[in-house]
Amino acid sequence: MIRPDDGLFGVAILENANLGAFLEIIAMKRSWTQSMSSDSGVTYLQAGTLTIESKRPLDVDMDGENYRQTPSRIKVLAHHLPVLTPN
Repeated sequence: MIRPDDGLFGVAILENANLGAFLEIIAMKRSWTQSMSSDSGVTYLQAGTLTIESKRPLDVDMDGENYRQTPSRIKVLAHHLPVLTPN
């Protein structure tokens, strides 16, 4: 179960970016806690820290912001951002 205070990223890895994979993410057809790849080529993971590596330097996009390149290490800072949620 996803919680805003769990200290984990929700990660979707698209093995082949295509319309079907994009629609699966938008529709949230599967639980984020399922980590096995689906037929659409989308893998869902949760992690507190991510390391992104590539053969050549690539831009790293987080929430629409490109300010890093690979390799890049990203860590969740738990309880650093107040979030209001319904009870």
